[in-house]
Amino acid sequence: MAKKKSSQRTLLTGIDPAVFQHSADREALKKLESFPGMKTLLRKVSGSYVENTLRMLNVSQNVRVSKKQFPSVYNLFREACAVLDILEMPEIYVSTVYIPNAFTFGMEKYSVTLLSGILDLLTEEELLFVIAHELTHIKCNHMMYKTLLYLLSYVGTQIFGVFFKVAEITFFPIEMALRSWERKAEFSCDRGGLLTVQNPEIAKTAMAKLAGFSKSLKTQVNIQEILKQADELQNMDDQMFVRVMKMYHTAFRSHPFPVIRIKELHNWSQSHQYRRILDGDYKRKTV
Repeated sequence: MAKKKSSQRTLLTGIDPAVFQHSADREALKKLESFPGMKTLLRKVSGSYVENTLRMLNVSQNVRVSKKQFPSVYNLFREACAVLDILEMPEIYVSTVYIPNAFTFGMEKYSVTLLSGILDLLTEEELLFVIAHELTHIKCNHMMYKTLLYLLSYVGTQIFGVFFKVAEITFFPIEMALRSWERKAEFSCDRGGLLTVQNPEIAKTAMAKLAGFSKSLKTQVNIQEILKQADELQNMDDQMFVRVMKMYHTAFRSHPFPVIRIKELHNWSQSHQYRRILDGDYKRKTV
């Protein structure tokens, strides 16, 4: 079967996200589905009220991206959607908050917000990786749980008022289960970003920059040395104290440690699975 190209990239037409979804992500999602109180809480927040409130906040505080507004960013989203076979592009916003980050929100109508610091830090290709990473949350059906965690952690009080602040202690076990899953879901989304840019070096340098590297040092970043650091960190796991400290320092993180993410994606970029997908040898979604 001939492979379609977009800007010399292979389009992954019809791809089933299970093909590249990380096993830890899939296993954690199954546990979330049976977590006590999870289904009840999801039903409570799954109405249009929550999405409409956040959309109002986006429209009032951020700049919406379109063909006429930041068209270069819009075209990167269009490119990523084409490669990942996402038929409906989400709403896109640029926030004036100047930190290098991005997030995706929504249970039925999705939106992606780029915080403006990320636009200055990354090259266009690296930004495409981040955009595809965010879109992969949609592709992998993460959004119900991502949005719930976003509400519990950040904007619940802003939307629901002081009652939500009082009720937070009740939600704490669910929040921690969601946080544990969220870190594993990042591995799947890194793979989606790589499948879009189709260049492992771009993906790894983007993650290195987001980990906090100075722009002035970016030409001196040595990914091989970072991979050695990741090996050293993993080899520390035979020490009980280090294992406990790793658990403690990751409990409230939204992402895995940066060196581990880079190592995980590097290993996958060397795999037969990655190469087969780009060759068009993958399971397709059934209608």
